[in-house]
Amino acid sequence: FTLGNASFLSDPASPVTGSAKMDFNQAGPTFTVGWGNILARSSKRFTVPFEVGFVYQGSPKSRLNLAGSACDPLGVNCRNAVNDPIVQSQVLTEQNKINSDTNFLQVYPIISIGFGFKF
Repeated sequence: FTLGNASFLSDPASPVTGSAKMDFNQAGPTFTVGWGNILARSSKRFTVPFEVGFVYQGSPKSRLNLAGSACDPLGVNCRNAVNDPIVQSQVLTEQNKINSDTNFLQVYPIISIGFGFKF
């Protein structure tokens, strides 16, 4: 497998396993523009309000973790992926690459349509 800028081979005696997590901000500033009212006015009974806009949440942050033993591409020189600085530097390089690749996910579009009925 390739991680960061280096290739590794999983040790059959202690295979490499991994986990990944991507965290998104829970809230962010929102800007919307809308048309219509949720409550019907005068003699109208139905309304259909509509909004468009966007929310800024910032970039998501990824976290990668490896466990097991990784070997060089020839299958020798196996080392613990958790403690080895070479493997961990490549994990960090890959994590930074994922964060850079997902940087465009800072702004999300919003489209909202509602229905109102006056009794």
